[in-house]
Amino acid sequence: MRGGEEGVVWELTGAKRRSAKGWRRGVGGEGKGEVWELTGGGHVTAKTSAAKQAEAKSRVAKRESRAAAGEVSAIYIAPAKGAAMVSLTEARAVPGRGIEGDRYFKGTGTYSGRRDQHDDLTLIELEVIEALAKELGVALGPGDARRNVVTKGIALNEMIGREFRIGDVRLKGLRLCEPCLHLESLTKPGVLEGLVRRGGLRAAILTEGTIRVGDVLEKGG
Repeated sequence: MRGGEEGVVWELTGAKRRSAKGWRRGVGGEGKGEVWELTGGGHVTAKTSAAKQAEAKSRVAKRESRAAAGEVSAIYIAPAKGAAMVSLTEARAVPGRGIEGDRYFKGTGTYSGRRDQHDDLTLIELEVIEALAKELGVALGPGDARRNVVTKGIALNEMIGREFRIGDVRLKGLRLCEPCLHLESLTKPGVLEGLVRRGGLRAAILTEGTIRVGDVLEKGG
């Protein structure tokens, strides 16, 4: 085929599909930067480079969107101080109170008298719990960390000072939820050391609503 401007790429598809190594440069086409495609029926159609660039940008945006979002893996409350954590499929989040049914919601938690009034909710990454077992041999169940919400797929430390959303509930990350000797006394030796700087996040609940297992956690309110 002849005519048109140089630099056009010809792509064989359909009955004569070829890999990227089989592409060949030639001359032809109607406009600069066009990609021509020879289909199974022997017809030639053009795809502009602009369209391909748009597709590539869309793929990058989707990857970045996935990186900026996580998911709720589990929800827990403890009905009383020192009590075993109870797994829930959904829970009511109330500003200034916390998770309905939890010991801190009732004001009866170990640190209820010392907690900041905006420490409504605690979160931890499932990946951190799994790393404890792999790195230190400290095996914990998701609820053993005694945090309200277990997440996966997002770095909670990056939420400090930022608003985020879980389902229809808006929250704001306040500070790290560092481990303490009380937590280690309720779990296993090594938990205190293993969770330093990765023990999770303390957050304020900004709007009342229901948090569910499987909800998306995403940056921004």
